[in-house]
Amino acid sequence: MKPLDVERCDVEREAKSYGNSITFPRDIVDDATAKAVTWMLAESVAQRMREGGARARTIAVGVRDAGTFKTLFRQRRMPCATNITLELAQAAWSLLSEIWQFSEALPARGIAVRGENLVPAADSLQMSLFDPEPRRAGLEAVDAAVDDLRRRFGNNCVVWGPKAWCADTLVMDAKRDNTVHPVSFFHR
Repeated sequence: MKPLDVERCDVEREAKSYGNSITFPRDIVDDATAKAVTWMLAESVAQRMREGGARARTIAVGVRDAGTFKTLFRQRRMPCATNITLELAQAAWSLLSEIWQFSEALPARGIAVRGENLVPAADSLQMSLFDPEPRRAGLEAVDAAVDDLRRRFGNNCVVWGPKAWCADTLVMDAKRDNTVHPVSFFHR
């Protein structure tokens, strides 16, 4: 057995994806709760991608069956790389609602959202002819303003509609409660 030489370990790696998941405290049996959880997770993923200077070309979602605890994952390529909260949340919910029908007969216990296939946020974007640039610029400005407010007053000072409608998710802070610190965080 070789000893571990900590000095030779590369603990600072480039992120390959940004994701977040939650095991909900109760079964998710309705679309309203599922949408609120999905938006909360997508919001934290988008915020972390902006902080990391990345955009995702692919969105992936997962749902864990409450009965068998098996997880089903699906992914979809985005029209263009993005870290805009609204675009990621809408894409995640669209994909999740296609693969799972939330009901008493088919309850879910966990949901995951992940942005993959990353590109640097500083890279130029290949835009669609049908996607108006002013709309994207406006959404980016909204995200920048919300990020600034959250840095100053905490993550729950501004919440998106679906999260606010669900009493369970309103008190949750997906970014703070689910941050996994790298090994180097503990060695400084």
